[in-house]
Amino acid sequence: MSHNKQFCLIVFLLFVMLVSTALSGSIDERSEEYLHQRRAEKREIVQGGSKALLKLLNPPSRELVITERVFQYLEWDSEIWINWDRELFYYDNNAKLTNVPLYYWDEFSEQWYDSFYRTYITWNNDLIDEIKLRYEEDSLEYDSMIITQTFNNSGQVTEIIWEEYDDYFQELVYEMIYQFLYDDDDRIEAIVMTENTPDGSFWMNIYLFYDDNGRMLELIDEVSLGGEDWMLNERTLIEYHPDDQSGYTEVQSFFNFLGLNIALDNVTWLPAPMFDAQYFYIWSASSWILKEREAYTYYQDNNIETIALESYVTDNQWEPMDRYLYLYNTQGFLEELLHQYYYYGGWDDQYRVLLYMDEHTDVEDEILQPSSIDITNYPNPFNPETTIQFQLNYSEPINLSIINIKGQRVRTLINEYRAAGEHRYNWDGKDDVGEPLPSGIYFYHLSGKTFSISGKMLLLK
Repeated sequence: MSHNKQFCLIVFLLFVMLVSTALSGSIDERSEEYLHQRRAEKREIVQGGSKALLKLLNPPSRELVITERVFQYLEWDSEIWINWDRELFYYDNNAKLTNVPLYYWDEFSEQWYDSFYRTYITWNNDLIDEIKLRYEEDSLEYDSMIITQTFNNSGQVTEIIWEEYDDYFQELVYEMIYQFLYDDDDRIEAIVMTENTPDGSFWMNIYLFYDDNGRMLELIDEVSLGGEDWMLNERTLIEYHPDDQSGYTEVQSFFNFLGLNIALDNVTWLPAPMFDAQYFYIWSASSWILKEREAYTYYQDNNIETIALESYVTDNQWEPMDRYLYLYNTQGFLEELLHQYYYYGGWDDQYRVLLYMDEHTDVEDEILQPSSIDITNYPNPFNPETTIQFQLNYSEPINLSIINIKGQRVRTLINEYRAAGEHRYNWDGKDDVGEPLPSGIYFYHLSGKTFSISGKMLLLK
């Protein structure tokens, strides 16, 4: 099996761990429609949402890394792909992901604009200590989500804590805790999950079962509201491809990166097993009821080709629901993930994720701008307009804004990725809505990932 080019599939085994909302009402009153919706929400977190969960199986390399991810949806009327959001990936000297800024697409200006959300990853050798999602705009900075991981002396994850905070009051509003229990062979035998919300607590115990090679064969979970009246909930059975050669190492690798998977919904480097299918059951009355499966196909080089979600009808009859197609470039690297849904006997495109890769360069040589950047404006004083000129030694996302004497942002001139080189931008003395500003002192403020610089200018009328 080629571990160098495969897609990481093991994450889909563990969709039962990702619960998007707390259960409400009595578990005894669960309906099949509700359970189907809940499983769909889990899959959206793992496989879709606004960003697909991508796991490239190319081993960590200083030579080649993913630099950009773009999410697009298909506009039904025009059948044109429309940009939605994108992420840029920055790495340290050891090719470890450290910083991921998020951008959104503006259809009117046809430009990317900064969301001011940044994801920071802190590493301890090859293990992730902390993942932090922060909002950063001038003096406004706050933590939106923090994920911390704890490991034992063997490098096995023992606890993951996922916390979300209210943007305004900075109060903890959501908490999910994973605790990992190991058997005598140092394999994960159970995961205790606790979800705390203002409406109460939801508990889930997940039990893992293995074959003689250490591959997961079965997952069973039980659920409870408030830690009482435990009930069986869902079950996953796994069938492996005849060419599969994976073992427990692939299982442990996933859990050691679980926090990163949850936080970024994007890229990490993991080995992966090969599946034929996964079968999903729900507990009803006194038996397991088969509901859905994921079927897998592969190219001749063992790269994943499709994952198809199907609903069980009866007598081993399956009805297609949706599927994911994986497209690779001539080098064998994943460059597109296409999601389709089954509609009136055919497959319709819904959204896609595009990946861009480039050679890795040491962070000092690629990302960091010099501490002082040559920036001027002329004429100064000016009426009615002035030109702001600056030089970037390296490409990166930047923001160029106009600030008034009260410290208020009155105009945004640039809020997107810019290439290295000289740049000139005219400011016409107007604010963001096109209204002329009064005479007075104004400041141009240029900031990037690692620098921030301002200058003063005088508007005279």
